Amino acid sequence: MHYMYSFEISALLVMLIVSVHFVLTRRFPVARNYVFFALLSVALVNNISNIASCVCLAHADTVPLFVNQILAYVFFLSEELTSILFVYYVYVACDVPAGKRLIIKRVEDVLVIVFSFLLISNPWLHGFFYFENGMYYQGWGASFGYFYIILSIFLTLCMIAMSGKHVVQGTRLVVGTYGMVACAVILLQFFSREILLTGIANATLILIMYLTIQNPNELLDRRTGVANEKALNVCFQNSYSIGREMVLYNIDLRQYNQINASYGYETGSRLLFEVGRFFLETCGAFHVFHLGGDSFVVAVYGEQDPEDILNQIFSRFENPWEIDELEIMLRVRVVRIDYPLHVKNMLEYLELNSFMKTIIRETGLQPFLKADKEIILRYQRKHAVEQALLMALENESLEVYYQPVVDMQTERVISMEALVRLRDEKLGFIPPDEFVSIAEKNGSVVMLDEQVFEKVCRFLREQILNNHGLGIKDVHVNISVIFFMQNDMSKKILDIMERYGIPAEYITLEVTERAAATAPEMMEKHMETLAAEGISFALDDYGTGNSNCSYLINYPFDKVKFDKTMVWSYFTSKTGKIILDNEVNTIHELHIPIIAEGVETKEQMERLKRLKVEYIQGYYYAKPMPQKEFLEFVREKNQLHERNEETE
Repeated sequence: MHYMYSFEISALLVMLIVSVHFVLTRRFPVARNYVFFALLSVALVNNISNIASCVCLAHADTVPLFVNQILAYVFFLSEELTSILFVYYVYVACDVPAGKRLIIKRVEDVLVIVFSFLLISNPWLHGFFYFENGMYYQGWGASFGYFYIILSIFLTLCMIAMSGKHVVQGTRLVVGTYGMVACAVILLQFFSREILLTGIANATLILIMYLTIQNPNELLDRRTGVANEKALNVCFQNSYSIGREMVLYNIDLRQYNQINASYGYETGSRLLFEVGRFFLETCGAFHVFHLGGDSFVVAVYGEQDPEDILNQIFSRFENPWEIDELEIMLRVRVVRIDYPLHVKNMLEYLELNSFMKTIIRETGLQPFLKADKEIILRYQRKHAVEQALLMALENESLEVYYQPVVDMQTERVISMEALVRLRDEKLGFIPPDEFVSIAEKNGSVVMLDEQVFEKVCRFLREQILNNHGLGIKDVHVNISVIFFMQNDMSKKILDIMERYGIPAEYITLEVTERAAATAPEMMEKHMETLAAEGISFALDDYGTGNSNCSYLINYPFDKVKFDKTMVWSYFTSKTGKIILDNEVNTIHELHIPIIAEGVETKEQMERLKRLKVEYIQGYYYAKPMPQKEFLEFVREKNQLHERNEETE
């Protein structure tokens, strides 16, 4: 038989090019790469043995018989192994769940057993091939080889289809395309056996996989030249599969954003590249990851010394980085987390890492923080509180307590502040400062504000509006900065009030100066809209941060609330007394009433009353109380005052 070699030789060239590129390209030592390399190697052997076997058969009169027999065996064996490795590669590369593999694997095992039996028994049964008078003949089972390959492809397609959402659309397309091409080629080969097409089918498979699923740039961050965040996840998976321990250093470049802004994006990119190259030279190719922006992760494992790596990192950043004749100094913050001691997967790592970086930023600690038992307990507490908060928001089980605000002239309770409270079955009472700060960071504070405001409006409708004898004129509700930054904040407030029929004069929204500093235009827009409807505003936490009279000039505040730290400083510091005296006089000149928070003693109350502070709120009168207790307190307080007036 005269064979056509052109397709097989072309396939050989394609696979050789892919092989060279694969070997020269830096890759992670993970199962997918190992299986692909094995598949590539076996396909090459199959291709070479097919060409060599056909050449030798064409010269059977000069080539020893045993050579032709060995080449034929190598061809059929490599053909079987190529199909097995193809199926296994799809298992690994596509991360097909084990349950989805089982049925397909059993059918595949049957095919492998039959194929192996035919190959082993070939010297006696002549299933695949035999030689007679120096001539090569295909046996009665040769057609099974074609059937075996087609059925393996079909089973793989079935496995992909059964895996549903576990396999991405791109992978489905790749495997499906190869399946159609391969089946067409094999059928053509079956009917035209003089045309050698096995290699071109394998080369098509390998090339498609290499350019898509096995994309050499998939795990590479081009800007820095190191691995990317996806590669870090692969590193975690690989460490889990082989039971490897790791020390993970997260390194943040502290001044990078300023440098980027000052010197430009190109210089910033060059700097990132130089930093990435230093990490590669220090730690190795499969140990460095860029998470985006100014954040790198270094994974230390094997025989590397974590302390030595850390010392090298800090030592390098004590010296400038030279970029285009510029000498740029960088400082770093480093967080150390051990796997699997502190975290079990990448998601846990990212969450704990973010928590620890927040600790460094907010506490001003030294630029290195190592996870320990205390930090893990704090992180677990934070996570538990977050879950309790989300559950409470979902179930609308947050409670609203009310603290009285007393008029100093009449000594009556004329107002109240609504304060949110959270209780959990396992955690018990959770302080507001703890869960509100978490809500602000994860964005759930908007839902929290809405639920609190709706509960307040419901309380007003059911207990206050039709009970004028209580003497309650309004309720103060805290509004977070993030809620103020929502475009529809005003609409949501007005919609809730309309739903419960709440007159605008009963609502006073408390806003901190942080809202004005964070989103001044949005705050002004909402305040104008709501003030036009008759809603009042109080500047909360006055005396903390950068609070000053400019906010009272630029925004329509109807009241000012002195923070308790400012109130307390009046009684503990000469400077605090002078400041409070001046602030009271200034705000009175603006004809804006003052509410003093945190008043706990009679002395404090009397001194503030002499300063003509209009309203007082604090433990001296009452702590925040549930609705029922608050109503009882107000009735008793105001009725007692009335009886005292009658006695006088």
